[in-house]
Amino acid sequence: MPWDTDGVKAALEKRSLEAEPDTSTSDDIHVAAYKSYHTTTPNGYNLQISYVTTHDKQSTLLNAVKPKPTGGR
Repeated sequence: MPWDTDGVKAALEKRSLEAEPDTSTSDDIHVAAYKSYHTTTPNGYNLQISYVTTHDKQSTLLNAVKPKPTGGR
């Protein structure tokens, strides 16, 4: 079943939770390979709900989340 980008956001907002999009790139959440929303739970925890839109999930996630280089390299 495909990820319903707007439906997930609406479900969070229906529960009075803020839905902050995160695609790990500058791509719009509707077209990004890696789609997620961050919200804060009632207990104050950061919760991320995510979906990868390709069959090769491991390489998609690795390509979407590029670590920042550390000093000296």
